[in-house]
Amino acid sequence: MKTITQTLALLTLILSFNVSALAMDLEEARSKNLVTELPTGYLKANDDKAKSLADEVNTKRKMAYEEIAKKNGLTLEQVSSQAAKKIAEKNTKGK
Repeated sequence: MKTITQTLALLTLILSFNVSALAMDLEEARSKNLVTELPTGYLKANDDKAKSLADEVNTKRKMAYEEIAKKNGLTLEQVSSQAAKKIAEKNTKGK
């Protein structure tokens, strides 16, 4: 369990770097409710303006989730579900 927790902490860090160039856009999209974080660990675009942003972030997240799943003998769903929880916690703390 400790390894999974450490891995998820690493995932959070990886996701921050992977979307760092998009961070302002992602934060802006969140604040304007143009995107919604899903319990699957991915984004849903609520507006056509945010579709390309959501697609790009989701692609990067999936790549990170797959790498973590492979390294830890987990399923993609297990990793993405745990990541969704971490993202929700981070977003709640940030408000």
